[in-house]
Amino acid sequence: MTSRPMVAALAARVAAAFDDELQSRLAAHGHRGVRARHAAVLDHIDPEGTRATEIAARSGVHKATLGQLIDELERLGYVRRMPDPVDRRAKRIVLTAQGVDHRRRVRLAESDLEAAWRAELGSKEWAALQVLLERLASIAGTFPESRTALRSRS
Repeated sequence: MTSRPMVAALAARVAAAFDDELQSRLAAHGHRGVRARHAAVLDHIDPEGTRATEIAARSGVHKATLGQLIDELERLGYVRRMPDPVDRRAKRIVLTAQGVDHRRRVRLAESDLEAAWRAELGSKEWAALQVLLERLASIAGTFPESRTALRSRS
């Protein structure tokens, strides 16, 4: 008798397939250098820009790691650092036109991919999957060991 794969392994396989397809669609539109790890920055920038300390707080990524990600995105042309209008000593991270286009294309591709998977599973199964994954994510976040491991990685 063959054992079934662990839920975490299945979730990782689904996430990897989703990311591969997303990266392929983005590359088709000229967005080749941005990776999933950059979402920690790109997903948390307000239209008027956001201080790095706020992005770190929102994303849960350590400030040093976040600084590296911002540097990478700046080199790639997706963000730029601008003086903060409230405090000239501080900087705001602002999306460039390329960053805005990337964000728009990510949202479209994610929506398209989810719609395709929803069509494959059917609305009822898709809704059940969403509820179960939300519950599982909530439960997983309550394990003290998980929080400690996440903090030590950032």
